[in-house]
Amino acid sequence: MRATVALLSMFASIGLASCANGLEDSIATVASAVERKTVFANDALEPREWSNDVTEYWDESATSMMVLYTPDGEHGDVFYAWGVANGISVAWLYKVPTADAEDFQVRVQRSFVIAHDAAPERYWGGGGAVGGGRGGGGPVGPGGDGFTPEQVARVLLTAGAIDDATSALLGYRSGAL
Repeated sequence: MRATVALLSMFASIGLASCANGLEDSIATVASAVERKTVFANDALEPREWSNDVTEYWDESATSMMVLYTPDGEHGDVFYAWGVANGISVAWLYKVPTADAEDFQVRVQRSFVIAHDAAPERYWGGGGAVGGGRGGGGPVGPGGDGFTPEQVARVLLTAGAIDDATSALLGYRSGAL
């Protein structure tokens, strides 16, 4: 209940800021709300090139992982895969060739199933666009300097909403609600 109230308060303040001061203030409100929960070393977040040598995708400290796919904003030959732990922190960010999308997704799922088998209370979800150049559930392309704090905040807000909805659905199905 406390988490729901905090989330509703955050959305209410975002909505009020957006109405009163425009979109820039709304983005700043989201960014500052996220920055209180997560710490980033740089102003921008640089994606790493994905390699099929990566085998572990679950953040060991996480109860949940959300994977969001965002387009490159160019030709659609790559996409960005964001691993968000507990809906509040970026555990990893990969730049993945679209041709490797199926291999990437299979490896992530395999890693998540293993993590779930080790601790059954863990859950995961996600969404977005793989390839296609534009569209999807997050910022389009990082440009030359990585993703800005506002773009990272947007991904974290999206992943947090998916995480909350998944958690609520799992609680409903288990009879906990």
